[in-house]
Amino acid sequence: MMRRASMMAAFLVGAPALAVPAGAQLVRPVAAAPDAPKLLVLPFVRDYADSAMSLVVADGVRERLRTAHLDKFNTLRRQDLNRILTESGFTPDVPVEPANVRPVAQFMNARYLLEGSMIRRPGDSMLVVARLVEARGTPPQAATVSLLASAARIGTGTGTEIANRLVERYRTFDEVAECRRRLDA
Repeated sequence: MMRRASMMAAFLVGAPALAVPAGAQLVRPVAAAPDAPKLLVLPFVRDYADSAMSLVVADGVRERLRTAHLDKFNTLRRQDLNRILTESGFTPDVPVEPANVRPVAQFMNARYLLEGSMIRRPGDSMLVVARLVEARGTPPQAATVSLLASAARIGTGTGTEIANRLVERYRTFDEVAECRRRLDA
């Protein structure tokens, strides 16, 4: 009995070391669900010479989808996309020509594409438009969101906000697919 009490006391003394710190957060798994469809995030089209900003926004979208929505999408990493584009004769980190988007998606076996545009507005503002679209399907479903922000504030946070808005609209894809099944039946 005495030995058991001393073991319990040792455990309780060590318990604070095992306690979770107040600022700690649970980490999500880094692997996508096995049945999650592949999503290809393409570099955003822009109407100005600064390609770095469009890459930062696309990376923000990609990372948000990878960290917060792994149950919905298997997002292809930018390094993998760049390698495949280079091996296929395309220039990485440059928007893919519209005529080549679907063949690239089919080659990478992606079910969804995320493409976007960044448009300078008068003054210091920027309009970011992103579209999540099925790579296959007739007619393909699509969800579009837009965000107007100061050019100085555009960054990965912009990509995060766009990703969150697109995931909200993605929920309608299943509803539309179910309606189509009912109409075909």
